[in-house]
Amino acid sequence: MPTDPAHAVLRDFENVIWLTILFGIVLFGVWRLFFRPSSELATEGGIEVAPLPEKGIPVAHFSLADLFFLPLILLKYSVTLQLLAGNLFALPVKAAEEAGLVDAAVDAAQLTDPVPLKMSTELILLDMSINIFLIAMIILMIQWVGRRNVDTVFGLRRIKSLRILLWVVVGAFVATPLVILTSHGMPQLFEGIFGKEIEEQAAVQSMRESTSLGLKILLVINACLVAPVIEELVFRGYCYGVMKRFTGAMFAAFVTSALFAVAHQSILALLPLFGFALFLNLFYESSRSIWVPMGVHSVFNIVNVALILSGVGGEG
Repeated sequence: MPTDPAHAVLRDFENVIWLTILFGIVLFGVWRLFFRPSSELATEGGIEVAPLPEKGIPVAHFSLADLFFLPLILLKYSVTLQLLAGNLFALPVKAAEEAGLVDAAVDAAQLTDPVPLKMSTELILLDMSINIFLIAMIILMIQWVGRRNVDTVFGLRRIKSLRILLWVVVGAFVATPLVILTSHGMPQLFEGIFGKEIEEQAAVQSMRESTSLGLKILLVINACLVAPVIEELVFRGYCYGVMKRFTGAMFAAFVTSALFAVAHQSILALLPLFGFALFLNLFYESSRSIWVPMGVHSVFNIVNVALILSGVGGEG
């Protein structure tokens, strides 16, 4: 079945990231066990291991169980699986046209490629439900399997509300205009590479074009409130923490930021969101509280939603 070139690039990029993560874990593990000076080694259960980094967010509470559990959480954001699901749940063009799910086309009867269903209230609610389930699984893994405290792992009570607000204001003021300005140049860049216009994210298209007020309200709530909380807990709070525990802060920041960017299923947003994710990692490390990247992420999305609804914004 034919695949859109932009989606194929995202899929290949995701595969490269996973190979990089696997190689990085092996490389860091070998280095810590065999090449780290013995004077710098600590002992865990009779086995010598390298001491964990103490700067930034603490990661000593993450274990091998988290490392093996992490891919199961990230499967939901896989480009490959979402493309497969899109093909499985797509309809033939003629059937989709008759059902009113796609616009009428003169040559629709001659087309055989499947057409994915339009974004709907039901699909958004299903996506929200899956995301909430993922967070419940992470909390279960931390609170019950690992016998750890969620407040401690994510730094929920590490800093006061006023300081959180200050961090968020500063972070949003710096990151938001830079990412938005960078995003404006992406359509022209990738149109030149692929030789055709590249579609925006499905959520952005729906928010811009939908005539349903209820659907737009749900999209706004998801973008401004639900997504920042879910994505920061998954990518910064859990994914970055686990990767930092078994590799290093710099490596973990780059690979988790790349996963965050590709998970948004848009090649137009790939570079801007990669830079934005690195910035969120920096603020998470500096503040040591997940509330800060959540707040910055939320403000960023609010600004993007406002621009999209006003007809000015592009990829968010």
